[in-house]
Amino acid sequence: MTQRLPPSIDVFQQIWQNQPFDVGFQDFKLRKSSPEEAVSVFTLGSQFMYLHDCQTLQVLYISPSYEDITGFIEKPTVEFLYDIIHPEDREAVIKATWLAIDFAVLYKHLRPLHDVFSIDYRLRVANGDYIRVQRQDAIWETDRLGNITKTVSLFTNITGNKKSTDIQYGYNHPAFQEYLLSNKEILQVVTLSQREKEILRLLVKGKNSREIADLLHISDLTVNTHRRNMKTKLKAKSTAKLLLYALEQGLQ
Repeated sequence: MTQRLPPSIDVFQQIWQNQPFDVGFQDFKLRKSSPEEAVSVFTLGSQFMYLHDCQTLQVLYISPSYEDITGFIEKPTVEFLYDIIHPEDREAVIKATWLAIDFAVLYKHLRPLHDVFSIDYRLRVANGDYIRVQRQDAIWETDRLGNITKTVSLFTNITGNKKSTDIQYGYNHPAFQEYLLSNKEILQVVTLSQREKEILRLLVKGKNSREIADLLHISDLTVNTHRRNMKTKLKAKSTAKLLLYALEQGLQ
């Protein structure tokens, strides 16, 4: 039996990059306020925010209060912000975030800066202590096709407000509850063919159908047929679920 691996942020980074971005028309719905201007509106003394580019997977901007709250001086990467989550919280946070991103990408009707995903957990600061934060994620920008190109995350230090260690999360959108009910069992017990596993491993590495076809010396049509078959076997509505299955089953 393949050993189960903890979920990785590679899963939801792949969800972002698998969107069919409108590369010919950028910044279609870019908010008029710059991130620096937005700080004065969004953040209070116990808060910091960062802007995330879903196409490059980079932190574009982080507010100066990040250093005040965490003690870290260097501009963080997305990976670092997940590495400093408490080890007992990290897996749950990654899974909840994956669900939120998958929902946002599939739903296509979320309103920028209005529909918000929130989650709270423990975060390590520079001196080694842990604080409890509430993170609120929202869409900042979409392209002309409705693909999410940038998101904003607001962190609030709630250490003095919550003493328990349980993690709570949710979306202020009624459709999210229905989505959760239909995704209770993310992984299915299935048997994939050797070729399907090869394709899945390459998907995890960020390869698209054309690149996979070239590497395996098969046609694009054959690759896409295998991808459809895997989605049917796993009852997966999106490539994101295939990626989560692959990572949890050690297909890397």
